[in-house]
Amino acid sequence: MHEILKKQLKNAIGNSQEEFSENLSVIINLVEKAFAGFDASSLSPGSPFLKILDFLPDPAFLINKEGIVVAWNPALAKMTGVPASEVIGKGHFEHIKIVHGKRTPGLIDVVNGCDEIGLIDYDAISRRGNALAAETRIQNLGNRKSTNLWVQAAPITDQSGRTIGAIESLRDISGRKQTENINLILYKISAALNSTADTATYLKLVHESLKQFVEAENFFVATYDEVHQTLQFPYYSDEKDHINSDEVFSICDGNCLSAKVIEAGHPLLLHEEDFSDQRSNRIRHIGSPAKSWLGVPLKYQDHILGVMTIQSYKSADIYNHQDIDMMVAISEQIAAALQRREAEQALQDSEKKFRSIFENATIAIFQISRCGHLAAANPAMSKIMGYDNVEMMMERQPSIFDYIYDRKNQRKLLRKLISDGAINGLHLQVKHKDNQEKWVTLNARTLYDNSGRPTLFTGTAFDSTPEIVAERKIFRHKSRFMQLFESSPQAIALTDAEGNVVDTNKAFTNLFGYKTEQMAPCCENLSPSGRGKLKSVLKEILSGETYRNEELRKDKNGNLIPVSVLGYPFMYNNEISGAFIIYDDISQRKEYERKLSHQSLHDSLTGMPNRTLFLERLEQTLTRSQQNQDHNFAVLMLDIDMFKRINDSLGHQAGDNLLIEVGQRIKKCVRNVDTVARMGGDEFAVLIDGFNTHQQVIQIIRDIRNAICVPVKISSKEIVISSSIGIVFKTSNYEHPEHIVRDADISMYKAKEQGVNKFKVFNKAMHEKALKSLLIETEIRQGIPENEFFPYFQPVYCLHSKRLAGFEALVRWNHPQRGFLTPDQIIPVAEETGLIVELDRMVMLEACHCLSSWLKRHPAASDLFLTVNLSPSQLSKPDLAEAIEKILYDTGVSSKNIKLEITESAIMERNTASSQNLKRIEEMGIKLAVDDFGTGYSSLAQLQRFPASTVKVDRSFVSRMAEDHESLEIVRAVNALGHSLSMDVIAEGVETRQQLILLKQIGCDYVQGFYFDKPQTKEDAEKLVKMRAEGFCPPGLTSM
Repeated sequence: MHEILKKQLKNAIGNSQEEFSENLSVIINLVEKAFAGFDASSLSPGSPFLKILDFLPDPAFLINKEGIVVAWNPALAKMTGVPASEVIGKGHFEHIKIVHGKRTPGLIDVVNGCDEIGLIDYDAISRRGNALAAETRIQNLGNRKSTNLWVQAAPITDQSGRTIGAIESLRDISGRKQTENINLILYKISAALNSTADTATYLKLVHESLKQFVEAENFFVATYDEVHQTLQFPYYSDEKDHINSDEVFSICDGNCLSAKVIEAGHPLLLHEEDFSDQRSNRIRHIGSPAKSWLGVPLKYQDHILGVMTIQSYKSADIYNHQDIDMMVAISEQIAAALQRREAEQALQDSEKKFRSIFENATIAIFQISRCGHLAAANPAMSKIMGYDNVEMMMERQPSIFDYIYDRKNQRKLLRKLISDGAINGLHLQVKHKDNQEKWVTLNARTLYDNSGRPTLFTGTAFDSTPEIVAERKIFRHKSRFMQLFESSPQAIALTDAEGNVVDTNKAFTNLFGYKTEQMAPCCENLSPSGRGKLKSVLKEILSGETYRNEELRKDKNGNLIPVSVLGYPFMYNNEISGAFIIYDDISQRKEYERKLSHQSLHDSLTGMPNRTLFLERLEQTLTRSQQNQDHNFAVLMLDIDMFKRINDSLGHQAGDNLLIEVGQRIKKCVRNVDTVARMGGDEFAVLIDGFNTHQQVIQIIRDIRNAICVPVKISSKEIVISSSIGIVFKTSNYEHPEHIVRDADISMYKAKEQGVNKFKVFNKAMHEKALKSLLIETEIRQGIPENEFFPYFQPVYCLHSKRLAGFEALVRWNHPQRGFLTPDQIIPVAEETGLIVELDRMVMLEACHCLSSWLKRHPAASDLFLTVNLSPSQLSKPDLAEAIEKILYDTGVSSKNIKLEITESAIMERNTASSQNLKRIEEMGIKLAVDDFGTGYSSLAQLQRFPASTVKVDRSFVSRMAEDHESLEIVRAVNALGHSLSMDVIAEGVETRQQLILLKQIGCDYVQGFYFDKPQTKEDAEKLVKMRAEGFCPPGLTSM
């Protein structure tokens, strides 16, 4: 019998583990036939007959009459997670507790003899014979949160028909129930879409329907704005939080759960433990944190519209894949519904917007039927026509022909719309209610039906009455302007706002030769330089400025025309729309001004630039030099030597002719960039502008000197002239041109002092010296009567006797502000100014007074001599000898005690008067000494003829003789020369012992210098005289 039952089960089930047949009777008949006639022992644990259950694909188990579990097949063990070994043999409703979670009678217990079912919810219980079947929903069965089961239970009887146990099979019908639930929800939300007026109400009905099948107390829908990356919540139902539908949340950073769903594009299920991971990843949770969270994207045609979410604060792991499937299934319909509502809302908004535009437009909008009746119009049209509202207008003027003022244009308008299909920018006079003049600008087009026949004419119009009236006024003004424009004697050009010349008048063409179409932008073809200057001028005018100036313009033939330019902006509608440029020919006035300017800037005699023009050009050159340090220039001042003699002897006309000729000769020697000017009298100035080397300037100077020296024929007489030239090379430090001319003048007079045909280069020291000389001259003139000048005495020692031999009197100045001043600070200025004569005589007088007093107190020193310097200026004075003789007489000094020192250069330059003075001095018994010998150019013959008894070696040779062999040889030669001419030799400027030793070896007679003594006051000098009488020998000479 076991084999027969096994075979029957296999035939019913099949070899593969396929699902049981839907026919419940197959199992029931199989059980009844297989177990009929068995006794209670057949249901004891371990019975071979119980192994038949292992072949059943559905979970199943057997209990005996006492409710003890005797069989628990593998399918049931898999469903519940409880193996057969843990449940077989147990009673007390253990089988119900494992499956249903409650220890109470179930369906199998009822067919096994229990009176009633316990606390288990069975739906749709049905009976077939003794067997029972029902549906139930079980929570937390195995690893599943919720399971829908179809339960079948049948009794097992023995041969007598007594119940000895029961069998129960369980089938998972969750998938079928899920489909049924989804279909039901879809039906409800589909019905709600048509029955609700707004999205929030619709989503609330969706929420209520969803709560029947899933834990959805907390439910919300978010819509997604992809452009702005934001979320809004049209529906938000939550136990803890509330979000208004108009609140906007940015998700640009993608850092929230809903953003993650949108980014992923598929559902996102999170349990309690997932939230801690999300928080560690710093993902923002909109609202309060939940224990379970399920979000699905709302997709419509692969486009994500938002997110639908359910969440639970109470239960963890409450949602499963069945809930995901249900949410996904309804999300598609909700997305479609939202898209539909959005489209409907957009359509409503568009209609509302169009209506608002139509009603509030400032231009007239209208529709005309094919026969010409006004089908629609907006308030703007009624306002243009003078009506308070559209209804009144259409009632009084129903046809389009009632609006057109000119009857000729009525039919013409419709025919043009039918033939051309459109009218654009048509100016049309219309009939106003109050008969006011009214013009409109019309734009219209034709609408056609499917067959191409015109059905409607639609268009717009705006009130252009002000523009039309203004245009008429403008036309009248323009006519007047054009008459003035064309008839003006002044050349006028009109440009647009871009600088393009749009019109010119006849006077413009007559002046410049150009017509309007030939003019370049910004009148650039009138520019003499063509470098964009006129463009910048026009830009200034077009910015709102008035431009006035006198400039040059170039006509069509290239001639330059001086013009007065007046430019001002042309305004239209309070905006600059162009520019007027007015040209006035000022050629005659400019020529007259040019002549006046030339006369004021040029010398009337020579036609050359005068002092004013020369200083202007010099100032320009100076400015260029200051801006560019590499730009060099020089200034020459030139004076004709002995011009006064020529002028006086030959007459002023001859002098004028000579000045003209000299000016022309100078001009031929310079370059075109240079300037030659007559500064006045016989003085000329030359500006040499831009040279590279000083040699270039020197060559120009040579050329000028050579050119001037060429004999010139004046008044039938041929004369030879020369010039003195002063030069300023270093011009970079000057700030004023007058100072350059002043210094060139100073250097020119320095050149004249050197003789004829000389030139002198100015330096800063020359200017400073001139100023200083002027100051010193003034102070010398003031100091002489105040007795500020007196002599100092420098001792002169004899190398043979090693004793004091005499003194040299040196002038000193006790200046009231600057203290004691030495000869080198006094003598040059005194000689230059002629004050040296008075100064020399005053010093000689005082020195002789001192010598006279010394000799009286120390008679043993009667052989001492006193040397006094005699300037070259003195030698030419006729009263020199008388003055010296008077001093000797007044002081009582013998002539044999006096030596007069005369420089070597004075010997060279002596004239008749000086020669006579020297002869008389010699006759007086006064000895002469040649001072600074070796520095001049005297010849031996002159020296031999000169009545001198002493020669002085210049200090410049003495100071270098110990180090310089040539200086030593010169000293040796001068010493030998002096001795050969029977002269004593005095070496001045001795400052070291080595110099003294060399002079001793050479055989020099006398020495003086700082090695022994500096110049002494008269008191200290007298002490030396006294010590000499006592046999004093200077320390420097003791060991010689």
